[in-house]
This record gives sequence, C-alpha cells and structure tokens, in this order.
Amino acid sequence: MGGHSVTAQKEAKRLLLSADAERAADRFDEAIEKLERALSSEGALESPLVAEIRLRLAECHRRRNDHAASLAVLQPLLTFPLEDEWHGRALALSARAAFYLGDIPRAHEWALQSVELLKKEQNLAELDVAFQILGNVLQNLGQTKEAELAFQRAVVLAELMDARSRAASCRGSIAGLHVSRSDYAAAAEEFRLCQAINTDLGHRSQLARDYMNLAICLFHLGELPDAQESAERALQLFQGMDDKRGLGLTAILLTRIAARQGRAEARSLLDQAVELAAASGFRKLRLMALEERGEEAHRRGDLPEAERLFRNLISLARPEAPDGDAVYETRAKLARVLLERGDLLEAERLSTLSLEAARKAADRRVLGCALTVLAEVQWELGHRESAAARIEEARGIFREIKTPFELAEAEAVAEKLAAEPGQGAAEMDRAEADPAAIGGAPSREATALVAVDPRFRQIVETARNLWQLDGHVVIQGETGTGKEAIARLIHESAPTSGEPFVILNCAALGADGTDDVLANAFREAAGGSLLLDEVDKMPAAVQERLLWAVSGEHARIEGAAGERVRPRILCAAGVNLRQLSEAGGFLPELYHRLAGFVLEIPPLRERPTDIAALTEHFARGVVAPDALELLRCYAWPGNARELKNVVTSAEFMAGPAAVNAAHLPTWVRSSQKPSETLPEHVGDLERRLIRDALQATGGNKVQAAKRLGVSRKGLIDRLKRLGLWDEFGRPRTGGR
Repeated sequence: MGGHSVTAQKEAKRLLLSADAERAADRFDEAIEKLERALSSEGALESPLVAEIRLRLAECHRRRNDHAASLAVLQPLLTFPLEDEWHGRALALSARAAFYLGDIPRAHEWALQSVELLKKEQNLAELDVAFQILGNVLQNLGQTKEAELAFQRAVVLAELMDARSRAASCRGSIAGLHVSRSDYAAAAEEFRLCQAINTDLGHRSQLARDYMNLAICLFHLGELPDAQESAERALQLFQGMDDKRGLGLTAILLTRIAARQGRAEARSLLDQAVELAAASGFRKLRLMALEERGEEAHRRGDLPEAERLFRNLISLARPEAPDGDAVYETRAKLARVLLERGDLLEAERLSTLSLEAARKAADRRVLGCALTVLAEVQWELGHRESAAARIEEARGIFREIKTPFELAEAEAVAEKLAAEPGQGAAEMDRAEADPAAIGGAPSREATALVAVDPRFRQIVETARNLWQLDGHVVIQGETGTGKEAIARLIHESAPTSGEPFVILNCAALGADGTDDVLANAFREAAGGSLLLDEVDKMPAAVQERLLWAVSGEHARIEGAAGERVRPRILCAAGVNLRQLSEAGGFLPELYHRLAGFVLEIPPLRERPTDIAALTEHFARGVVAPDALELLRCYAWPGNARELKNVVTSAEFMAGPAAVNAAHLPTWVRSSQKPSETLPEHVGDLERRLIRDALQATGGNKVQAAKRLGVSRKGLIDRLKRLGLWDEFGRPRTGGR
C-alpha cells in the first residue's frame, strides 16, 4: 500500500464499516463525513481500498441527489490504473451521475463501457447496476426496445444475487418503461410492489420515489384524489431527507393535479416548483418546470408566451436527446398553441414530427395527443377524411390506455369536427334537419359529452356499445344531464347510423290524432332510431297506443309497402321510470317492453370533476380560478345545460377579458361552499359509488372493481382508506 501504515489502513476500514451502518439507516450526511475521513487516512491513490471508499462515497452523494459531487468523487477512478472490475464499477456510477446531470452522450458512452468491463470480469454483483443505468440512458434516447432488454437483464441478475433492494430498483425502471408506453395500470402495480419491498427494507428515499411515481400513474388514469394522496406522502418523505430533486418533481406533479382539478392554488404551487427546480441544479427538473410554465401560460390564454416557452424547451432538450420524450411531447403541445394562433402549416409539421417520434418510441399517450392536434389541423386545412381517421385512432388509443383527460379532449374534438358547419358531416346534417313537426319541434340538447368522471365515462362507453344489444333503451336522469346526447351517441355508434334519427316529444302529445303521430314517427325512423323524449310525461291514453305499437314479435305499424317497421326505440325520462311504473304513473307492461337496457345519467353535482372539464369545453376564452371555484360549488339544478348558459352569459359580460367571479350570475356567486372540503366531498362520492358497485355485484370485489374501472387491489385499498372495510371486508352472498 505504498508504505502506508497498517494502522491507517485499519482506521480506514473501521470508518468504512461505520459508514456502511449509517448508509443502511439513510443517514447519508454522517456516512459521507466518515467516508471522507477514511479517504484522508488511506493515502495510496491506486489502492483497491481507496477505490471502494470512493465508490461508496459517490453512492452516498447520489442518494442525496448531489450528482455533481458524486461525479467529482469518481473522476480520479476513471484514470487510475486499477483492475477492470473497479474501473467498470466506477464507469457505471459515473454514467448514472452524468445521466442525472443531463449529459446523455457521456452517460451512454460510460454505461456501454461499464457493461463490457463487468461482463469481461464476470462481476454479476455489479453488472445488474450497469445494465439498469444503460437501460435508463437508452430509454431517454428513445431506444425503448433496447432499454427493456437491459432492464430485464438487470432484474434477472439482481434476483440471482438475492439483492432485494436492487431488484426493486430494477423493477421500478421497468415500471418507468411501462409509463413511457402509457401502460399506467401495469406501471402502478409494479410501483406498488416496489413500495412493499422498500417499506420492508426501510429505504425511505426509494419509497418516496415509489409514492411519487405511483402518483404520476394515478394522475394519468384520472384517479386524482389517490394521486394527490400518494404525491403528498412522497412530499413528506422528501422533506424529511431534504431531497431537492424529489421535492421539485413532486411540486410539479401537485401543480398538475391542482390545475386538472381547477384549484386556485395551482399557480402558487407552480411558483414553488419553479423555485425548487432552479435551486436544485438538476437540468431535467428545470426542463420540466419550463414545460409546466408553458402549460400554465396556455391555460390562461397567453399564447405568445406559451409558444416562447415551448420553443425554448425544445431548443434546450434537442441537442442531448433529439428523439427523446421531452422533444416530441413538447412539439405536440407547441402544435396545439400554433393551431390556436392560426399557424396551421407549422402546426401540421410539428404535430406530424411528434406523431412519428411517439409512434417510434411506442409512447401511446403522446401519440394520441399528437393525433388529436393533427386531426384539428387537417380539418382546418380541408383534409377531412384524413382528419376523421386521425381522431378515430386517437380515441381508440385513449380508450385502450384508459386516460380520461386525453379521451375527453379527443371526444370534444371529434364532436367539434362533426358539428362544424359546412364541413359535409352527413350525420350532423341529418341531426340538424327538423324531424318534424312530429308532435311539435323538439329542441336539440346542447350538452356535450365531456366525460372526466369515471362513472360518466363508463356510461358513455356503454352507450357506444349498445348497438350490439337487440332491444330498446331507457335513458333517465335530471333535465340537462345529456340524455339526448347519449341517445344520439347510441344511434351514431351503430352500423345503421346512416338511417334516420327521429325525436318525438311525448309531453306534447294529446289524445287526438295519437295513432297518426305515432305511425308517422315510426315510419320516419324506420331502420334507424326513434327517441321518445320526456316519455315519463306521456298521457295514459297515449301510453296504451304506444304499447299496442311496440307489442308483439314485430312492431304493428306498417310502412308504405305494407312491411312492418321496427325502429330502435330510445326513451328519455326525467325520473326513474321503474319507480314511476310501480307508483302507477306509467304502464308496467309498457315499461318492460321499452326497458331492454336502462342507463342512469348522474346529475352534474355528483360528478364534480366534470364541472371544470365542461367549463373549459364551453368557454371560448379564459375562466379565472375564482370563477371556477364558484362554479364548482354551485349545485347546478339545470345540470350541464345550465352550466353552458352561465358560461356563455359570463363571457358576454366579460368581453375580451377573462371571466372572473364578478361576471357570474348572482345566484351562482351567492352559492355557499359545501361544509366539507373537496377531498371530503370526493370521498363521500367514492363511498357511494363503491357501495353501489359492491351491492350490485353481491359483494364480488373482482366484478365490482371492473365496474369501477380499478384493480381489485385498488378497490381494497379504497375500502380501507374510506372506512368501508368492516362493511365490505368479507365476501357477501347477496345483492341489494
């Protein structure tokens, strides 16, 4: 050891063992202090003991997210004439530090060298780390297939060495790959597995990342209360460790959750996130903060500022990872801004570039977002067939990956394209045609099918598939909830969508001439759909004539050529039609003829997440947070139709300015906030939905979870969190 004293060597080894104990307890400051003393006491620069001390010191700096210090400690090892094993380990950790510092090319070079050296030395105990780091770099470069292979090798090696902590870390990387492919449900399950391992091992820093990553998955899946809870747990752990990178990432995530929920504190959370990102020194975190600033500018309608920020982000991210997710996702967002500014050709170019890169990287969520923007751009440019194909592909992607926010946006775009005047959309031309003066001219529903609430999303999805059911449908719900829009969706989703869609206002029917009115309506809708609007207000005499018309194997009304006509009958009712029939207000036999399937549309007050989404859909400009908060607190007896009217009148009052609280009607401004907080309100809603699902399935948790759109474990977690475990913890044998 270069003549160095045996005593100094023993002291260095003693300090090394003591530092290991501090590291195991996550006391990294104390571990660093002891390792630095060990380094100064063992003076031979080329000794394996010094190399081991530097490697562990670098790991401690990494666990504190001080990657610059980690790299500085490792640099001498890259030039020491040490054995390949030590050199390979030093290269692996140097690659990790360079990766987190944003030096992707150097990280790639070092990671490849590390893998080759450790394979040559057959050092299986360290090779899993090298493969994991290489996988992270390859994923950042958009080489997802190669990244997946590296992660799989890392897991096999870690499990072979029975290294639970490293195996959990590698599984976390695989979960991250699931996230990059938009398979958020699979990623969430992996992160929950990592949580269990790291909780058992007592690894707080890794556990904090598990909570944060799980929150990201839940956010994309639309489970905002659970996402916020998981993010807040991560925040507490990061605060306890003074982890600036973790604090910054979690602050950005909480900003996005608050913005999605329309909460006023989103802006203050963003300010905190930007401040943390600037103080952290982490390049990727600063880029994420820049992205969120661009999103915020877009939300408040400052399109020039949003464009400037997004272009700046692309120019910063492109040199290091030209095909990385930061570049192609930001291009899609910039394309949206340029579309709104009227620069269609540049928007088309950017959205096409984003689409191609996302498809190559198998990033389905961003692919769907790029398709949605490109569909709008191409529609504006007159490429109608291509636009229709693009938006249909986007809708299919979002349904498959179960991302409700993006699906709602795609559905809104699809509806906008279909409703665009003069664009030749045959289905909408038929819908706009006055079907009649059959029983009076019905008014069109103005309600948009914007669905963020999981329960309403399920109803919309069910409506799309009802054409497969050979039977009539009852759609019931309060006024303004969108019953006619759901009926149109059922009709337009069927192979017979090219046939007529006819509306008959049952409340306007009288006893005189009923047979002629019914016959004309049936003949007009032959082969298509007949919507019996306000069927619950149909007079008793008319109910009897309708029962005659629909009874028997085929409808009794004949067409002009003598053939029996049998349109699909859709009924819209403002009350529970079964209960009305049981109370004697509706013929029970007629009800059972019509109710082949019943869709219950929940009122807007029971789906608070849809209030912000609908407001954004109805508004042409910006709605300020104070106005949005009042809109969320109002009970909406007229549901979505009333919300549309309020937003329209408020924008008229605001003129070109943003809508604020002063522009809202008096009755909305005077509405009192509910006594419970938003989480409490959402918790009550969750309890009701879970009770309904479990009662409907006889306590079967698998079936109930499927109805609710969550995993079985997710349902069990909610039962415990919401205090329902004692009520539903054991299997039930009966239904309601």
